[in-house]
Amino acid sequence: FYKRMNETEKILNNGETVLWEGRPQFLPYILSMFPTIIFGLIWTGLSGLFLVLSLRQSGVPWFVIALVSFFVLIGLSLLLLSPLYTLLVYKHIWYVITDKRVIFQRGLIGRDFDFADYDKVESATVNVGVVDKLFGKNSGSVAIYANRLMAGRTTDGNGDSHSYTRNVPFVMLSITDPYNTFTLFKKVSHDIKTDVYYPNALRPDENKGYKTEYKPE
Repeated sequence: FYKRMNETEKILNNGETVLWEGRPQFLPYILSMFPTIIFGLIWTGLSGLFLVLSLRQSGVPWFVIALVSFFVLIGLSLLLLSPLYTLLVYKHIWYVITDKRVIFQRGLIGRDFDFADYDKVESATVNVGVVDKLFGKNSGSVAIYANRLMAGRTTDGNGDSHSYTRNVPFVMLSITDPYNTFTLFKKVSHDIKTDVYYPNALRPDENKGYKTEYKPE
C-alpha cells in the first residue's frame, strides 16, 4: 500500500539512479508531535481560563474577548489540527537518495517535493532521540544542511529590529537504520562534490597529493 505513495519517480531525471529510499517509522514519527500537543494543551487551558474569567467579568471590552477567543482557537489548532495533519500526511512522506540529489516528498492533497543538491551540501548530522530509543525499531533522523536559508526579523533589548537568515535543514525523520543511511549519503555527497570540483577527466593517473598524512609541526 505505502509503496504506491512513493511518487518520486515522476520527477527523476533521465539516467538518475535511486540508491536508497525510505520513509518514517509510524510510531516515532507520530510521537514527535507530542511536545506540540503538550504545548497546545497548556496554551488552550490558560487562554480558555482567561476567556471564562473575562466572560464572568462585567465591562470587559468586546475586542479583548475576541482576542482571547482567537488565542483559544490557536491552542485548539495546536492540540487537534496539527496532530491530525501529521497523521493524514504520513502516508505521503518519502525520502529518496539518488546519484544526483536527495528528494523529500510530502503533501496532503498534492505532492510537494524538496531537493537537497549535493553541490549545495554544507554539513549533515544524524540523531537518535529518546522517542526513537523507546518506541522505534533502529530509527533516527538525518538532517542535511544544503544552503536553504529562511529570513526573519528579531528585536534586541533596545527594541531595535534586525533582519537575519538561518540555514534550515532538510530532515529525514525517524527513518530505519539512520547511521548506515547517513554513511551512504556522506559517501555519495563526497564523491559527487569531488567530481564537480575535480572532474574525472582532469585527474592525473598518479596523484601524489592523495592520502598524504597531515603532519603538524
